[in-house]
Formats: sequence, C-alpha cells, structure tokens
Amino acid sequence: MSTFLDVHYRNPNERPKYTRFELAKLVRDKRNELGLSVVQLADKYSVTESFWESIELASRVFNPKIYKIIGDFLEISKEELLSKEIDDVSLISYRTNTEEDEKIGEAVKLANIIFNEIVIQEKIGIQD
Repeated sequence: MSTFLDVHYRNPNERPKYTRFELAKLVRDKRNELGLSVVQLADKYSVTESFWESIELASRVFNPKIYKIIGDFLEISKEELLSKEIDDVSLISYRTNTEEDEKIGEAVKLANIIFNEIVIQEKIGIQD
C-alpha cells in the first residue's frame, strides 16, 4: 500500500469523489455552456491561456491553486472538491455462508485497496 493511501485512506471502501479528469470535464462543459472562451476565463483568473487549457485537459497535476480556481468557477466548496465517496459494502452478497466468506471478504478488501491506489494516482498525477 502506498504511503499516501496509508495516511489518508485507511478505509479501503472510500475514494476521492472527483478525479482530475472529472473536474476537467466539468470545467470544460460549464465554460461551453456559458459560451465563454478560454481567453476570457484565463483573463478572469489571471492565468495564461495554456494554463487554463491544461486545466480543461487535465494535463497537469492539480495543485491547491488549480483547485481554488476550479472551485470558484464551478461554485463548489473546497470540502466538496476534496470529499470522499464511501462504498456501502453491506450490500455485497457473497452467495455463500461458509468458511470461504472470509477469503472472499479479504479478496474484496484487496481489490478495493488496488482500485483506490489507481484512483489516487490519477488524482495526484502519478503515471508509470
């Protein structure tokens, strides 16, 4: 397990609500819906056009400055942007009631940890 997951996501059933790709799409969609250009928004937020385009393309690591701009533009609080989704694992049925349940439960937990690692790496921009 990564250090980041170990510190911030001890529960394998929770993950970030938004990836940078989801946020980029929300920004792009809202800009288009409002009929605004990249130039207009870059000017409004005192950034370069290429900086704004990198937000919409999710081509850079999202840092606090970018989250602040996105939150302001989308009218979403910092808490919402950084919130987590928690899976309700009580809905999972293993279809058996034997000693295999414990093994299946451990496999589900491991799968969640791996999935969380993938999501977190996307969120913080780590690529192999």
